[in-house]
Amino acid sequence: MPVFTTLDAAIALLKRFWWAIPILALSIALLATRATLADAKRDLTAEQTAHRQTIQNYRTAAAERKAADLANVQRVKAEGDAISKETIDDYQARIDALRRNFAERVRIATAGDTGGTAGTDMSSLSDAAGRVDAAACKAGLPERDALIASEQAEQLIALQAWVAKVAAIDTNGERPQPRESR
Repeated sequence: MPVFTTLDAAIALLKRFWWAIPILALSIALLATRATLADAKRDLTAEQTAHRQTIQNYRTAAAERKAADLANVQRVKAEGDAISKETIDDYQARIDALRRNFAERVRIATAGDTGGTAGTDMSSLSDAAGRVDAAACKAGLPERDALIASEQAEQLIALQAWVAKVAAIDTNGERPQPRESR
């Protein structure tokens, strides 16, 4: 015999247990919400982990770039120091040659040598120092002023060479070139 024989019996049963329908609907909604919440928590955790990894990657890249920049600064400083030392040594050698040349000319002039060497233009010297000194003498400067002018000319020549060499230092270092996208 069927449990529900009549429509009236079914309606009576529904009236008696009416509260079960909303509870059943709410239970199903709660289960669906829990599943959605679990998915959202997994997504949030994955996103937070990815975010922390991105931050760590940026910090690592910044530290590597800072170390590379420091190494580049040290390299540029070392190259600049080497150029400066080379320029100073070359300049000092040229000044020493000028002063030796001047001392020799003064010695010859004070010794009363009439062989004509005291007034020569020093064109036989292959050294640039002799040419600078000779140019100053040809300009009609007295011997002492010619030495000072020649030293200053050598100083300017050395300074120009130093500036050109220092300006040629690659200050950017060996950074990898960005790849072109295809």
